[in-house]
Amino acid sequence: MKRILVSLAATAMVAVSFADFELMVAETPPGPDNQNPVNWGGILRWNIDNGGVATSMSGIASTSLNDPMGGFMSPAGEFLVANRHGNTSGGSINRFTRDGGGNFIANGTISGNSMFATHGSNANPVTGEVFATNVNGPTSRFSFSGGVYTANGTLNTGSGRDVAFSSDGANAYISTGVSGSIWRYETSTNTLTSYGNVVNGLHQLAWRNGELYGASFQASGNSGIFRILRDASGAVTGTQQVLSVTQSVGLAFSPDGNEMFVSQHTNANGNINRYLFNAGTQSWDANGSIAVGHSLGHLTVYAVPEPASLIALAGLIPLVRRRRK
Repeated sequence: MKRILVSLAATAMVAVSFADFELMVAETPPGPDNQNPVNWGGILRWNIDNGGVATSMSGIASTSLNDPMGGFMSPAGEFLVANRHGNTSGGSINRFTRDGGGNFIANGTISGNSMFATHGSNANPVTGEVFATNVNGPTSRFSFSGGVYTANGTLNTGSGRDVAFSSDGANAYISTGVSGSIWRYETSTNTLTSYGNVVNGLHQLAWRNGELYGASFQASGNSGIFRILRDASGAVTGTQQVLSVTQSVGLAFSPDGNEMFVSQHTNANGNINRYLFNAGTQSWDANGSIAVGHSLGHLTVYAVPEPASLIALAGLIPLVRRRRK
């Protein structure tokens, strides 16, 4: 069963059919092994059908990357992958376009501007500006115009692990890993606010139905998935743990928000754990896992338009609903 997207533009209503969504994850070496380029990983990819079956697909080879931690789909339609470079040298972001068969084609690299051991990155959905978080800070910014990314200064956030923008581009939230803090950057006022002692080890951030979630990675301790509570203005007010998952580092949601995927880090036998939302109990139920057998980084979910529906969609704001069999 296919998902149908209906977009209302200024001049027309366009129906776009979506195929089964894709799930992607970075392969990361466990522990100090990431300092040796021989051990650096690539991007793994699966197709998830409407019955929930995961089918392995070709991803991106490690030879095209530099110790990747995670990636995201940019508003311009590129897949951008953040590289740690073994946490010992400059960071970078590799750019990839997709051909008609869905294969990844290298399209340049973003570097410089204080990037070092880059862990996470994301783009403002309105302006296309990319923020990149670095292991010891700051957060690097790159404006986007005419297919070119240009250094646009930095944010003094210190150690960073990931960044997530609100859907209107008004707020960026930055996780800081070991410090347990979350930064909020208000784009309209250029205001940067730190909320301390929120969640230790917070790494990847992800949105579900307008709510922000984060994966807490701790080698020992209370690793798991947390809902980050915010008030009406967007200020962080606290957290609520929704799952306990050993060595969790990445999370992503299916396009309809009914399934959560969680990846494990530094575990040589790490998997991608799956959970279904239980509307009755307002909780997440275990739904098996995707066996990987490798230390993993951040996750990406991407709903791919079917070839027949790849039409001009510039300026359209889609609403995607996924139906199950």
